Amino acid sequence: MEFAARSEEEAVRLLHEHGVCWIEGVLAPDAVETCRTAALDRFAEVLRTLVLLQAMRTHSDSPPPAIRYGEVVERDGGRYDVRHKMCDEPFATLFARDGAASRLVPLLLRALGGEADVIALGQVVAMSLEGWAQAGELADSEDVVVSLGDQEWHTDGPVSLFAEATTSSHLPPYALNVFFPLVDLNGSNGPTEFAAGPGSAIIFDYRLWHRGRANNSDQDRPMLYAVVARPWFHDYKNHRYEHSLFGGQVAPCPRMALGEERAGLPVSHSDQLADLKRSIEPRERSQKPSRVSRSKRSASRT
Repeated sequence: MEFAARSEEEAVRLLHEHGVCWIEGVLAPDAVETCRTAALDRFAEVLRTLVLLQAMRTHSDSPPPAIRYGEVVERDGGRYDVRHKMCDEPFATLFARDGAASRLVPLLLRALGGEADVIALGQVVAMSLEGWAQAGELADSEDVVVSLGDQEWHTDGPVSLFAEATTSSHLPPYALNVFFPLVDLNGSNGPTEFAAGPGSAIIFDYRLWHRGRANNSDQDRPMLYAVVARPWFHDYKNHRYEHSLFGGQVAPCPRMALGEERAGLPVSHSDQLADLKRSIEPRERSQKPSRVSRSKRSASRT
């Protein structure tokens, strides 16, 4: 089945009918390189700390700790779900008015009913055998646990939000995953059952069953992701742990409003939104009624 979308209309249709679409060339090559370098640097910080903790446990009678921190959670299939510094640049403004992925904003808003928030930014790194070997060298230990293999089939959110819904019910999506491959995906480095190159965007319904394949290559495979959801949706399934890998507590990233006027602003920053509303009111009065009503709806939610 071909899921490549060449227009906004085709992307919306594919999401509605199949729950997934692929859009080529969303991120420019320089944006891909910037994001890849930043993502790998952040993962390296996390991995060094994890290796140090495991090395300390090796010399004690304590069992290896479960990797469940605010900055990183271990997933099956040799994967780390990392949010360490992922709310900072260059990721924070991906969907801003002039952001690297701004061309996706109209599509995402259309698919999610006209208003949406970016509720999570992160990367999933599928470790390679070489990556695990380097981790063992850092720990000066042969006991670093290697966990390779295909992931279990899963959804990222509940298939239905309503107990009375039947399997034949086809409701609009409440949240979408947006994946940005930061390296070429192929059959050996653990793709999420898609074939796409760097700069492409893979958008799929939070309810879609999917899995990541094993990374049998000699390079780690980072995948940048964003979760975009309707304003009322909160993800309780993939909650983050508050305990920090680096000690103390982790402050969660704020929800980021998605839209042409508010993109990139934390929803909780009511003063910024109020200032923004005042700044666009003169333009609203000079626009058509349909445009005015949409802008007012967009600026009113704080």
